[in-house]
Amino acid sequence: MLIDLASVALVLFAAMAWGANTPWAIALFSAGSLLVLAWRLIWDAWRGRLRLFWSWLFLPAFGLLALIGLQQLSPRVALDAPPGSLPHTVEPYTTGLYLLLAAGYAALLFSVVHGFRSRKQLYRLMVLIIGFGVFESLYGLVQSLGGVHYIWNVPFAVAENRARGTLMNFNHYALMLNLAISVGVGYLYARSAKLLVGGKLNLRRVLGMPDSARLAWIVVWLALIGFGVFASLSRMGTIAMFVCLGGMLAAGRLAEGKKRRAVIVFCVLFAVVSLGLYAGVEGLMERYARIAQPGYFERDRIPLWRDAWPMVSTTLWFGKGLGSFMWTFPAYETMEPDIPAMYAHNDYLQVMAEIGIVGFALLIWAFLICWRSARRNLLAKDHLVRGIGLATLGVLAATAIQEITDYSLYIPGVAAMFILLIALNERAAHLEWGSPTASLTTKAPRHENDH
Repeated sequence: MLIDLASVALVLFAAMAWGANTPWAIALFSAGSLLVLAWRLIWDAWRGRLRLFWSWLFLPAFGLLALIGLQQLSPRVALDAPPGSLPHTVEPYTTGLYLLLAAGYAALLFSVVHGFRSRKQLYRLMVLIIGFGVFESLYGLVQSLGGVHYIWNVPFAVAENRARGTLMNFNHYALMLNLAISVGVGYLYARSAKLLVGGKLNLRRVLGMPDSARLAWIVVWLALIGFGVFASLSRMGTIAMFVCLGGMLAAGRLAEGKKRRAVIVFCVLFAVVSLGLYAGVEGLMERYARIAQPGYFERDRIPLWRDAWPMVSTTLWFGKGLGSFMWTFPAYETMEPDIPAMYAHNDYLQVMAEIGIVGFALLIWAFLICWRSARRNLLAKDHLVRGIGLATLGVLAATAIQEITDYSLYIPGVAAMFILLIALNERAAHLEWGSPTASLTTKAPRHENDH
C-alpha cells in the first residue's frame, strides 16, 4: 500500500510542482521512481512474494531506453558534423537528462504494473485521479474567471484570462483534464455495472439505483472538469475532449451490452456541453474564429513545422539526440530566428527529429500494444477491467489527437500521468488474463493486501 502511494505521490509531484521540467525536478522524480521500484522489489523478495509479470509494453520501453543510451554514448556536438550511421546526440547534457527521465518513466511503469494488488486500491486510484482533475479544474477556473495570474505564488504574464491550473501551458492543462475525464467515465461504467450486478444497464435503471446520487455527483465533477477544458481556451484540447468522449461512445460497439457504455458516456457528454453552454464559451469560439482569418496558419505553427522538416531529413534513422530540438532548430529556423522555438509543437515531428524513424516506430509499437490491451480489457468479463479498458481508450484517443499541435508528452507532469494510466491498463490486463494476480477478480488472499 505504501509503495503504491509513493508511486502516485511522484506523479502528483510532477504534475503540480512549479518548474517540474527543470533539471532538479526531473532528477528528483527519476530518483524517486527508481527508489520506489527498488523498494518494491526488495520488499516483495523479503516477503517471499517476488513475481515478475510480463507485458509486451516492456519491449518498446527497453528499446527506447537502449536507443537513448546509445545516443548518449556517442556525442557529436558540432552541428555540421557528418550524420553518421549510428545513434548519436548533438547535445549530450540534455540527452543525458532525458535519459534519466525516461528511466524514471520505465521504473514507474514497472512499479504500477506490479502494484495495486487489490480491487479496492484500483478503485481508489481512479477516484484519486478524478479528484486531481477536479482540483486542477477549480484552480484553473479561479485563474480564468477571477483573473488570478499566479501558479502557487509565482506570477505569470498573460494576454487573456484562461485556465491553466498548476501547468504553465494551457494546452498541457487541457490534456491533463482530458485524461481525468477518461478515467472518470471508466469509473462510472465500472461502478454502475457492479451495482446492477450484470443486469441490463439503461438510464432509468441507473437513476433507480440506491447509489445513483453518488454516480450523479461523479457526472457533475466530470462536467466541471470539462468546463475547465473550455476555460483553457485550448482549441485542440477541446477537440480532443470531444474525440475522446466520442471514441469511448463508439467503443461500446466492441462488446455485448454496448448500450451500457453509451448511457454513461452520453450522460457525461451532455453534462459537459450543458455546463459549457450555460457558463459561456465566447472566448473559445473567438479563438476558433481566428483560424478563418487570411494568412492565419502562416503566423501559427505551419512555418515552424516547415522549418523543422529539414532537421528531420538530415538524420532520418536515429535523429539528433533526445532533447536536442531546442539546440539545433535555430540553424534551420527562418521565421523569427532571434527567438528560437524550444519545441516543435507537434510531438510526432519532434520525435522524428530527435530519435528518428527507429524511435518513432518504437513509440508507435508501444501505442498499438496499449490500444490492443485496452481493447481486450474492454471485452473482459470483469466490470472493473472493462471500465479501465474504456478509460484507456479515451486516454489514448485524446493524447493522439492533441499531440498533433502540442508537446504535452515532453512535460514530465503530463507524461507521468499518461504513463500511470497505461500502466494501470496493463495491471488490469493481468487481472483478467490469468496471471498469478488473477485471484484479485475474486476475493484476494490476505497477504495480497498487506502493503
